[in-house]
Amino acid sequence: MGGSGFLGGAVVQVMKEQKKNFALIPSGVRLDDRKTIAEFLDRWKPKYFICAAGTAGRPNIGWCENNKGETIDINVTGQLNVAELCRQRGVHCTLFGTGCLYYYDKDHPKGSGKAYTEEDAPNFTGNFYGRMRIALENLVRQYDNVLSLRIAFPVDSQGHPRSLQSKLCKYPKITSTLTSYTIIDSLFPLIPEMAKKNLTGVYNFTNPGVTTNKYILSMYKKYVNPEHSWIDAEEQVTSVPRAFSELDMTKLLKDFPDIPHVEKAVEASMKKLGEIVKKQKEETA
Repeated sequence: MGGSGFLGGAVVQVMKEQKKNFALIPSGVRLDDRKTIAEFLDRWKPKYFICAAGTAGRPNIGWCENNKGETIDINVTGQLNVAELCRQRGVHCTLFGTGCLYYYDKDHPKGSGKAYTEEDAPNFTGNFYGRMRIALENLVRQYDNVLSLRIAFPVDSQGHPRSLQSKLCKYPKITSTLTSYTIIDSLFPLIPEMAKKNLTGVYNFTNPGVTTNKYILSMYKKYVNPEHSWIDAEEQVTSVPRAFSELDMTKLLKDFPDIPHVEKAVEASMKKLGEIVKKQKEETA
């Protein structure tokens, strides 16, 4: 469900590449339409259900501040609808959450390697979107059929407008802070296997290690667009912390020990994106 969106589209691509047998709930079906979702589940009788539907606001999470009721309906109530419908039918359910739940503090200083685990209580409550993600996560922990994946600053190799590198390229100035990132090409292929293994609970779903926006743009410049430029702006000190942190990957690495370091994964993705862009230019020349 949600296969027409940014993350859902990436899941669909993985399913096709891995030659999985799958079906898509039509994009017009909303998360609050329990009756229709139930009908599809009863008709198809799947073993696994992946829900990539949700909202991060348009154009950004600031939208959620002014649309709180709709945000709750989509990102909390709607997700629980799916989780419960799947539980009733014995179906494994994968939901997408956020990894932007923490900020560096005295126990987790920046650059120290002391990372936040899935059991650490979130300390970032700086926006309504994040607070609702925390609320959802606390609730889905009660479901024994739900796998909740914490995604942070997703980077892809397809140049999707909602990927992090596409967003960064729009800004003349960027700030850079060491933090965790989700590199879609190296992590999303694991999702079908995680469901097959019947993994449940909350998982940090980022690559091992930390890097910066500057590094990502440097790889974009190297492999995709040598003409791209930006100004490195100093990180502003504010009274409200920002959701930058290192997430502990021990739990995911137990089942998938070969996940590449974030900087290696970023470089591979930007190299692939560069090849795609080059091919597109040749075809239109």
